[in-house]
Formats: sequence, C-alpha cells, structure tokens
Amino acid sequence: MRFKSTLKVLLSLLFLMFGVFIFAFAIRLWIISPDKVEGKFTTQAVGNVYNKKAYVLIYNPVFQNGQKLFEYMGWQNPDTLVTQYINWLRTTTNNKVNFTVGIRNEVTDFTTFTDGRKYNEETYLACLSNPEANCMRDNWGGWLMTDYTLMLNSYGVCNYFNSGTIDEIWMFGAPYMGWWEANQAGVNGFDTNGPVISGTSCNKPMNIMGFSYERQLGEMVEDLFHRTEGTMSKAYGGWQENRMAHNWDKFGLVAYQSPNYGFSGCGSCHFAPNSTSGYNWDNPGSASTYCDEFLDYPDPINSTIRRTVTCSEWGCNGLGYFSWWYQHFPSKSGVAPDNHYADWWKYVLEPNSVYDVLTYVPPSATPVPVNSPTAVPTTSTPVPTQRTVTRTPTPVPTNSANYTPVPTTIVPTITITLIYTDNAEGSWEKVDQSEPIISSLTETGTDNVTAGSDNLDTSTKAVLSVALFGLSGLSLAMGILILLKLIKPPRI
Repeated sequence: MRFKSTLKVLLSLLFLMFGVFIFAFAIRLWIISPDKVEGKFTTQAVGNVYNKKAYVLIYNPVFQNGQKLFEYMGWQNPDTLVTQYINWLRTTTNNKVNFTVGIRNEVTDFTTFTDGRKYNEETYLACLSNPEANCMRDNWGGWLMTDYTLMLNSYGVCNYFNSGTIDEIWMFGAPYMGWWEANQAGVNGFDTNGPVISGTSCNKPMNIMGFSYERQLGEMVEDLFHRTEGTMSKAYGGWQENRMAHNWDKFGLVAYQSPNYGFSGCGSCHFAPNSTSGYNWDNPGSASTYCDEFLDYPDPINSTIRRTVTCSEWGCNGLGYFSWWYQHFPSKSGVAPDNHYADWWKYVLEPNSVYDVLTYVPPSATPVPVNSPTAVPTTSTPVPTQRTVTRTPTPVPTNSANYTPVPTTIVPTITITLIYTDNAEGSWEKVDQSEPIISSLTETGTDNVTAGSDNLDTSTKAVLSVALFGLSGLSLAMGILILLKLIKPPRI
C-alpha cells in the first residue's frame, strides 16, 4: 500500500513538472517572434526594427536519376542558405533586420529565357563543361537572361507584394540560369545592380535578389552589398570615389581610388578601406579611415578623426569585411541634417522611400513644456526629428552622354527597361562562375545552421503555442487529479 502511494506521488510530481516545463516553453515561443540571434558583436537593435517577409523562389531541376540539381552537382542546399542569410542579417544588424519566409516555391525545372528557350539536363551539363562554347547566348553574344516578366507574372508575385504578403523576392538557382545579382520591378523602380523589369503589376519598387546555390553565404551578402550601393546612390543622387560631396560619398570613400584625399571612409563592396585592387579584402597593408565616425551618425562626420586599420580588423576575408562594413552602416531613427533618413536601412529595405522628401528640424534650445507633443532631448546629443514626408518620384534619365543603349530582346512581347548606371563600380553583375569565391566568416556563428531551424513564421508559432498550452494544462490536471485522490479521505 505504501509503495503504491509513493509511486502515485512520484507520478503526480512528474506530471506537474512536465506541465510547468511545457507551459514555460509555450510562453517563450509565444512572446519571442522572430527569434533573436546572438553573435560576437550582437546587442539589441538601435532605432527602427524591420520585420520583413521574402518570397523564396527556387529553381531546382530534377535529373533523370531522381536527384535535384544541387544534389547532383554537390552544391549548397538552398534552404540552408536561406537560414544562414536570415541569421547573418539578424546578427550583423543587432537584431534590427529580421526576415522570415512568407512564401516558398520550388520549381523542378530550368528558367525560361527571353527568347523562349530553356536548358534541359543534357544541354545544361554541356554548358557547365564549356561555358564559352555551349552556354546559350543572345544575338549579340551575351548570356541569355531569364524572362523576368513571364516569371513574376506566372507566379503572381506582384499580387503578393502589393497585398503586403511579401516584401521582396529571393531567387535561387545555378550559374547561367540568366539573372542579375540584384535588380527591381515595379512602378518607379530603379537600378540597384541590374535593369528594372517592366510589364508587371507591382505598384512600387520591389527588390529582386538573384542567389546561386553553387556559391555560399558570402556571395549572397555580396549581392546585398551591391543592392545597397545602388539604392544609396539613388537616394543621394549618385556616388563617386575621390569625392566627398555628401554622406554616402564619404561612407564609401576608398583611399586607393581617391588620390585627392589619401584616406578612406568605410569602403565599398569590392574595395575595403585598405584595398589596392578589387576583391582585395585580405590586404595586410594599412589605411587611415574615419569609418568609426559613422557609429554615431547622424552626428556630423569629422574626417580628421581617423585611425589606422589593416585587414585584421575584419578577419582578412570577404564575409568578415561585409560584416564590419554593415556594422558601421547608419541605423538610428529620425532625419539627418542632410534631409535624408538617418536610418539607411529604410532605403535598402523599403526602396520607395528614396522618393521621400524630408525636412530636418533642429532641436529647439528653448525648453519644451511637459504637455507638448514634441519630445525633449534627454542627452547632450541632439536627436533629429522628422517633420514632413511626401513622395515625389524622380524621373529616370532617358538620355545621357555616359549612357550606352543596350539592344532590346528579339521577342516583341518582352520589354526590359535599362536604367542608366551611376555608381562607383559602374557595371551590372550576373549570376555566373566568373567572380572569385568569397571566404566564410566563422565567428558570426551563422555558417553551420541547419535549414528551417529558426524560420517558423508568426502564425505557425501561434498554433504551436496554443497546442503546447493545451498539453501543459492536461499534464497539470493529471498531476493534480492524482494528488487529490491520494489526500481524499477514506469512506466510512
């Protein structure tokens, strides 16, 4: 009898402990969305936090042996790359930029080119074996490009974008499938690193990312870097090395490319502050840089406050440099004294904001009454505030002495609008095998992430939380019921 009572007590405690554990886990799952990612330099985000959703479109042909293209070639799993990219953004931006997958669409076929052709297993493998001889080309000798208009319209991408279901699209494929590393579609779209796609129903600029699962995380971030350069050049009306006309010029300044100055800002995608050639992120040489001045932007940039850096600053590799660069990227809220957003991520993630007309309002020296809606600065550092925002789209230049027309496609129903390129590097980049491989940065903690481990959307978490609450309640009830039976007085 005593043994049975002891067993019941233990069973009751087990149910109660299990119920409490499940309840605590459900609470944590319910209140944390999206999950924070902790890394070497991670703290909570400053200023606005961006929770964005991506349409992930994966072109992954299935070969005759039943393997998908990435498996057949021994390349990266695209779902793993998605998770690594999302986690890298969260870690590098101090949990400021948080992406989830809004829609995932895997197509088991090759892309359709602008002339209607597409690869099959035989022709694609021949292309990879000898690109110069066997890859499909247009009438002018260039690589054939994907029919973006057909692709976006076929999958109703702009409908999802216009309704707010997604914020941008990430395309995953392989070399020579014919897409740009970064470009846009939609009304008032502009050059980020490729042509603007016309013939769609997107009601404002929508970012399109072209990723390759033949490469790794470093190349994905490089694509984002070029998109950032194109976007900021649009926001500031241009970008040149050897010039400090505005804050974006100052941020991207490279000493090697700016002989009139001889010092650097934070550098550009292909040139770190101390680089002497493209992709020279491992250069052991030194450079004088004022990049740290941007850590408290929008305070005025004092280019005379500099320090000497070498590649050891970012681990002497490409992805390390990208992390270092983005950790200096301005991210505070409000309007800067140059009448631009102080948070440059707003331009990168919400590209229609490049057309916002802003007015910087300096903090008043007169004390503000307590009941005034205007906040009183609490520190000696003035916080810029925003007064008005209106949208006035800037017309795309149709003629320029520096603009070289590109032949249009031979298919009359497809139109690709080419926008004048105005950036410091001056060329659009396609997804192929011509660029050097970018080394990985292990100290961010994002290189060995399993696909889907941190990618539950809000609705999924809500359903799972409710189920766990129910399970915890059942377990607690069972524990309490067993205890009640033990203490119930015997019948007389």
